[in-house]
Amino acid sequence: MLTIAEALDRHARINPDGVAFTYLIDGERETTSLSFLDLATRSRELAAVMRQRRPESERALILQAPGIDFVVSLCACFYAGIAAVPAPLPAARANSRSARRLNGLFQDAAPDMVLTHSESLSRVRWVTDRQAGMPDSAWLSVDLVPGEGTLPGSDGVAEVTPDTYALIQYTSGSTASPKGVVINHRSLSHDLAGIAEKFSLTTESVVVSWLPPFHDMGLIGGIIEGIWSGYHTILLDPKHFLQRPLRWLEAIDRYRADVSGGVNFAFDLCSQSARTSRPEGLDLSCWRLAFSGAEPVRASTITRFSEIFSDYGFSGEAFYPCYGLAEATLMATGPEPGSRRPLLTRFDTEALQEGRAVTAAGEDRQVTELVSCGSPCRDTVVAIRDSETGQACADGITGEIWLSGPVLMQGYWNRRTRRADEEFRPLSDQSADRYLATGDLGFLLEGELYVTGRSKDLIIIRGKNYAPGDIEEAAGTSHPSLLLDGVAAFGLDPGTGEELVVACEVRREDRHHADKSGILNAIRRNITECSGLSAHDIVLLKPGSLPRTTSGKIQHHACRDCYLNETWSVLLSQKTTMTASSNQADHRSLVIRPGTPGARLQQLETYLGMTLEALTGVSRAFISRDTPLSETGLDSLKLIEFSLHIERDLERPVRTDWFDAETTIGELADLIRGRFSAEAVSATGWHADGDGAMAPIPLSPRQHEVLHAGLTDPVTFVEVVLLRTPVDVDQAALAAAIEWMTRHYDAFSLRFRHEDDRWVQQYSKAGDGIAFERVDAANIAPAGFAELRSKLMRQFRSEISLSEGPLAKAFLIDRGAGERGMMMIGFHHLVVDAVSLSIWVMQFESAYTSFRNNGSHDISVAALPYGRWLQLLDDHYRTEDVSGQLKYWQDQCIPAPGKTAEGYAFEISDGEGKKSWRMAGTRELSRSRNLRLLQKFPTGGERSSVMASALAWAWKRLTGEEDLLVRLEGHGRLSFDQSDPFSSIGWFACRYPFRVTTRQPLTVDDIVDDTLARFRAVPAMGTGYDMLMQGRAGDAARSVIESLPKPLVALQYRGSIDDAFRSDVDFPVIGFIHDSVNWKELADLTNDPAILHMSSSLRRNVLQWSFVASEELDEDAVNLLFEGVDEFLSLLIPEPEAA
Repeated sequence: MLTIAEALDRHARINPDGVAFTYLIDGERETTSLSFLDLATRSRELAAVMRQRRPESERALILQAPGIDFVVSLCACFYAGIAAVPAPLPAARANSRSARRLNGLFQDAAPDMVLTHSESLSRVRWVTDRQAGMPDSAWLSVDLVPGEGTLPGSDGVAEVTPDTYALIQYTSGSTASPKGVVINHRSLSHDLAGIAEKFSLTTESVVVSWLPPFHDMGLIGGIIEGIWSGYHTILLDPKHFLQRPLRWLEAIDRYRADVSGGVNFAFDLCSQSARTSRPEGLDLSCWRLAFSGAEPVRASTITRFSEIFSDYGFSGEAFYPCYGLAEATLMATGPEPGSRRPLLTRFDTEALQEGRAVTAAGEDRQVTELVSCGSPCRDTVVAIRDSETGQACADGITGEIWLSGPVLMQGYWNRRTRRADEEFRPLSDQSADRYLATGDLGFLLEGELYVTGRSKDLIIIRGKNYAPGDIEEAAGTSHPSLLLDGVAAFGLDPGTGEELVVACEVRREDRHHADKSGILNAIRRNITECSGLSAHDIVLLKPGSLPRTTSGKIQHHACRDCYLNETWSVLLSQKTTMTASSNQADHRSLVIRPGTPGARLQQLETYLGMTLEALTGVSRAFISRDTPLSETGLDSLKLIEFSLHIERDLERPVRTDWFDAETTIGELADLIRGRFSAEAVSATGWHADGDGAMAPIPLSPRQHEVLHAGLTDPVTFVEVVLLRTPVDVDQAALAAAIEWMTRHYDAFSLRFRHEDDRWVQQYSKAGDGIAFERVDAANIAPAGFAELRSKLMRQFRSEISLSEGPLAKAFLIDRGAGERGMMMIGFHHLVVDAVSLSIWVMQFESAYTSFRNNGSHDISVAALPYGRWLQLLDDHYRTEDVSGQLKYWQDQCIPAPGKTAEGYAFEISDGEGKKSWRMAGTRELSRSRNLRLLQKFPTGGERSSVMASALAWAWKRLTGEEDLLVRLEGHGRLSFDQSDPFSSIGWFACRYPFRVTTRQPLTVDDIVDDTLARFRAVPAMGTGYDMLMQGRAGDAARSVIESLPKPLVALQYRGSIDDAFRSDVDFPVIGFIHDSVNWKELADLTNDPAILHMSSSLRRNVLQWSFVASEELDEDAVNLLFEGVDEFLSLLIPEPEAA
């Protein structure tokens, strides 16, 4: 039988251009598709790198978000003969539930390698106990692996036998003791062949999958089956399905998929969604097989979904109920091709309760409708055994489901001390076959399997398994008034799917005086943190209330009966219901009725409390401004429901990252209020004071410095971006895009006037912003373009006006039909910084494309207006206590005792006269070292810390000083009122002093770690230094700041923002023009003592650095600095042969 790698190679040969996978980035839009040849090529290339990096690797942990890179990582493991261990990415917080689960999995699996993405590497290494002692070579960023684009022969491909481990899949749900199910290539291939046979899959099939790709159904059924069978698979991220379930069905329609499915609750979610928002134009007539498994398949779900979606072409006969589990690779039973399905049978309820399957007859009996899960797959044997005696059960008699066959797992990873009979059992003393006792209850009737429940106390909610013991431990340790061994967690089905109920005994001495409401909240918080679940109900009981066996074990089934029959003596219950406790329209009126901001904020908090009460049943009396969302009992699904309620009621989009577990109700209210405020400013045409005049807006620190420095010609302080235009550019769309940019970014409507010896900033009453002019260059020879560009620069500088505008102008240099022209966009530096230029280019590109294709661009910009941010910045530093910041800057600037200037002597200018500056050269890393550096330090903050450390190392080599005070430039986009300025345009950048130490015995890695820790500790992104320098917090603070030492060295890390090699867009950046004249004059006028400027950036994704030096540093000194940076980076990232 073929292995997965062999199957992929076969499809790459037979159908090289056939699309294997398509990923929908937001559940709707395509981003990347891979053909079978592309998938085989990329996977083999990655496998070769894996084998080169870690030749002896046996297990690789795949930490990738759902998508193409996940698929490539998985296939690379199959090629390399390495067992793949898929796991979801953790949250960024080291103590989050997902991080704790990952650490438990990490310790159990003991992977030799980790395959992740460069954007996730830093987070993963942070939460996995600081890299878990693994060497750098074990961490591989899949997106940074260079590809040759050709299919190599056997490079990276290991010899794989049927007994080679293919997967270690960790079961979903419980977190305390992760169990890794070991599947070899034989078991995997058998199950894939069985599924293909049962589903009648061919290379012409089309499958849509939204299922989590980290285990069984989403991993094997959603991804690997497509590789095996050779059909087209469309992938959605599960979160996008949960945000809007109908995306799943829309994708089935769009791609005319014939096979797709999920767990029972997914079909219920779609039914609920269709009732509230009827899908327009949906056609599901292509959907021939809708599989459902992983949790009990409900007849009511099948009936309801079939009735609702029959109007959209869905046939109820498409339903395909099946049964399986991870320990049997995936699927064990399913209907035979061509058989009648779904098979729904009515049984006598009383007989079922007695363990007998008796078909219902007559109208006077209570009936239970059960769904058949079909017959066994190829070579799989299903037996029904008495769970107590192990004896065989006759047809129609309920017992425990046992499975045997080649699809069974090889065991649980790292469980070698367990007895064999805990996992596998013989059918009889004479039988050599091994059987897996599943713990599930069911019966066989006419060769069909019906699943009725579980013999174990396992709780299954929305397709995930949860061990009661984990939840009981979390609840019992949540409050000192609870008995640790007096907690019972069990599942309950109120008719809409299984829910969690937790019963807790209160200590005898505390039952009368304890804060029972506080106990309930503590239990709910711990349960959510442990499992991510929201309890349907939590009940507090007197001691001795829980039924137990004679040996003292809690009887979970008896607890369920006590709860249902209400026989307990309950101290307090916090009953959860999904029914809204008040009208949602009344909720909305709380946040849109007129009122002062303070009153509206209070109303908003009330609205959030009412909505949470409706969703979780937690009384508003338990919810305050300081209550974190984690204490409200919101699980992951209800958290999404909560956000959708807010979006619907407020008719505004909300960001998913606002709903972090540690976000408080008050913080969430502030975030939403900030969004309202930003929209209000945009909608009213900026600010106006009481009599209708445009109100002044505070200057930013950089604006203040430039305007008050006394520049000879501040009007010409400009930045220019050069873009290549497409052939036959649509000039109407281009003009419309520029006009759209003017309307949506307020910075271009700012004006500056000088009055009473000070500069004032305000909005233009006319609201004009970016000027536009077409320049006919059809008859200009290539040699004449430099002259034309100089001419246009002079024209722009002559037309720009700080008081009247414009502050930005775009020239279209049109070379005529069939030619690519150029755009030259000039901006006055007062209203843009480097990040803003990048935002402008990207947003302009998007707007142009929309106007060209659709004639409109109806995208709402959520960016905080620059003027609003300036006001918030000014208010903050005039009203907040900044004494802590003042102390911080004093500690930064005043050096600790150490060496001073032993290695090099230079004289610092006294500030009189002009400095002479020279460009001292540029260096870059070699390709191999660059790739390793980007992998080891994947974030901008880390790379900035590397360059600051290298500069300090070089400075010590030159001067002997072990501490360097360096001036850093940061983006300065500080969030106020929880509003988001990161997509705004303006001059946000700030500069501040920063101390780097290279004192012994620090190694180069220690220096980078120390620098990064210091970098992360900078308060308020460094904005406070400039604000205090300009007296925003009073003259006393300004005097202290002014008296502090100033840096002699400046560093700016720009990342990839200046990279001019964007070839995949309509308007690639081809250059920048920076105004060095005004910068040099500004340094002289402000008596800037800096004698060295270092700039570092990524060009074509290669790290570069350059020096600009004043006359105080001669050529030898600069060469020593270059050598020092080289030396530091060589020690930090040695060449491979020297490693």
